[in-house]
Amino acid sequence: MIMHLDGDSFFASVEAAKDPSLRGKPVVTGFERGIATAMSKEAKSLGITRAMPVFRIRKEFPQVRIVESDYDAYAVFSRRMFDIVRRYTDVVEEYSIDECFADFSDIPEFAPAADGSLESARPILEKIKKDIARELGISVSLGLASTRVLAKTASKSQKPNGLTILPMADVEKLLDRTPIGSVWGIGSATTISFRKLGINTALDFARKSADWVREHFSKLQIEMWYELNGTSINRVGEHAGQAQKSIMKTRSFHPHSSDEGYIFSELSKNIEGACHRARGMGLCAREFSVFIKTKEFWYKRDSVRLQLATDDPFIIIAEAKKLFGKLFDPGHVYRASGVTLCNLVPASGRQEDLFGAAGADRSRGEAFKAVDQLNKKYGRDLIHVASSLRAIQKEERGEKSLSFLPPGVRRRLSVPFIGDVL
Repeated sequence: MIMHLDGDSFFASVEAAKDPSLRGKPVVTGFERGIATAMSKEAKSLGITRAMPVFRIRKEFPQVRIVESDYDAYAVFSRRMFDIVRRYTDVVEEYSIDECFADFSDIPEFAPAADGSLESARPILEKIKKDIARELGISVSLGLASTRVLAKTASKSQKPNGLTILPMADVEKLLDRTPIGSVWGIGSATTISFRKLGINTALDFARKSADWVREHFSKLQIEMWYELNGTSINRVGEHAGQAQKSIMKTRSFHPHSSDEGYIFSELSKNIEGACHRARGMGLCAREFSVFIKTKEFWYKRDSVRLQLATDDPFIIIAEAKKLFGKLFDPGHVYRASGVTLCNLVPASGRQEDLFGAAGADRSRGEAFKAVDQLNKKYGRDLIHVASSLRAIQKEERGEKSLSFLPPGVRRRLSVPFIGDVL
């Protein structure tokens, strides 16, 4: 059986968990962007929608609390939320920052009873919800069904703070009251196509024959049809073992800045994060690209092919410094930076070179492993590259209000641990 978890108004809920005075109030995030990026249920009930301009919200709904988005906090809450789910099953697939799927097929309580009932699973699902509410101060909606599509449909059917267990005997009832456009993976354009064929609900689609579906739709809709009928096509985590094609690390910063040193520090921190993730996956990059994004959302990017595949941030930061000098224009104000490591290869299969650079790279890699362990034990960025210092100091100042962070997360060494300072 597959469970889908969906955080309720996740960004706004996190803000209320950080600041209890916001609980039960209409809250909108996105002040720094000038548009609504997320809304609490109270704000949604007023008619506020995503991307609505802040100035309009202030004018029409003066009672609304508008706050800056805190993506670091959202990432912390997301990680802890998924870790709570992993207490009950190891098979967890993080679908987005506030959604995940979990496979409970090997847990006896989740096996259907003789009459098809799934009620024996309810105590565990209720425990997951209670753990998240008690430890994080937010609510989630859960759906349990035999397939991913049905589980996601179930979780959406009761929000917020819902728990929907969907045995096969109840599937048709739920699909009959689910508009076809509300099914996971069906957008507005596809919805029009469905309606032209007389399909208005998920049940209308599920009742079509397999031959009819193959005649009228592509692979994606065919797989969806099978999942709506209880046949699991895409198992949870089944793509986890496939080769990783790229690793991206990006981050917006506020306030926006035209300070060249600070913007490069943000980029350096992203490179450190991407290399850390690559080391954790046992991968090295043969190429990478970097970008900086202006306040007006214009992207400036460039890429470079490395002589040797690496997971060493010093090597990539040095090359990125050359690209950054070409990309940065002091006449613009910037809002974000990012890096993508691509053309990935296993670290164990790195090609040797004539001058021993690969051997030196591997030797320094042992130091990185030790640093990764220290950072994991005592707090993210305890030890970091000097060129990331300004970005980390700014983040530390913002973390002073994040009382939910674990002990030690602010104890950092603002010095490079190895190599040359850029």
